[in-house]
Amino acid sequence: MTAAWKDTVRAATQTPPVGAKERVWRAMQQPRRRVRAELVLVPMALAAVLLVLLRPEPQTFHGTNDVISLREGHATWNPGANEVTLERGVLEASVWGTPALRVRVKGRLIETTGAVLLVRTAGESVSIVPVRGTLLVDGQLMEATEATRREAGPTSIEALEPRDAAARRAAQALEAKQWEAADRALDEVASAGTLGAEAALLQKGELELRTLADPKRALTTFEAAAARFPQGNLAQERELSSLEAEFALARFEAVATRAANFLTRFPDSERATDVRRLQVRALLAVGRRAEACQFAKDFAEFAADCR
Repeated sequence: MTAAWKDTVRAATQTPPVGAKERVWRAMQQPRRRVRAELVLVPMALAAVLLVLLRPEPQTFHGTNDVISLREGHATWNPGANEVTLERGVLEASVWGTPALRVRVKGRLIETTGAVLLVRTAGESVSIVPVRGTLLVDGQLMEATEATRREAGPTSIEALEPRDAAARRAAQALEAKQWEAADRALDEVASAGTLGAEAALLQKGELELRTLADPKRALTTFEAAAARFPQGNLAQERELSSLEAEFALARFEAVATRAANFLTRFPDSERATDVRRLQVRALLAVGRRAEACQFAKDFAEFAADCR
């Protein structure tokens, strides 16, 4: 055995260097294929689109004078009693007349004949939001406010309402003497841009002036109506009511000026007598007695002031 042969055996049987086995193992592996991002993102996007397209539409119930939409969850509808029982989820309803809609949820009873409402459940808790109009919750009155309307946000249920739903809600509130609810309902009618918008604004201002005794608020409503309907069919009625609001605010010089302008514009108006009477009262209030008495000849109530 030669020395060269011994060296060959020794070299073949000695311990391999550190890391040699790992390098050989890695060299024997198949090359790894890079996964393109598109192959992952495209299926995810398609799945999201399918979820939206296949999501069930809200379940809708129609009563005599109402429409109810179950956005999610589960509810049962009893048309004979005009009653819905919400077991879980989110319910929207719009009601604009009798018979009253009844909503039962988690042991509570909601009743209304004129409202847009939103009811949510979360476990055993219940959130009841009057968006428009008024509700009775277990016999206690709940009334819509600007805050509750903002909380509810845009409601899809109103798209299913008939065109006169807001007008019917206003009539219901007026009949029930729920004045603030009626005021908001009339504003809703006016905002809808229907043919009755001008009349709704006049009625709203009259309610604020005579029933709510808030002439400043009424004057704001009349001014908004004048800006929106400057040549409206109710311009003369509105101007007379505006004069009465100004007088209630003790703005007598403004009343005298506006009354004179009215009588120049509408000398044959059916409201000319009422406007002239306000003009005389305003002139007397600011001490313009001689001028007032020129116009007071046809009014017996001013006889003592003009002797």
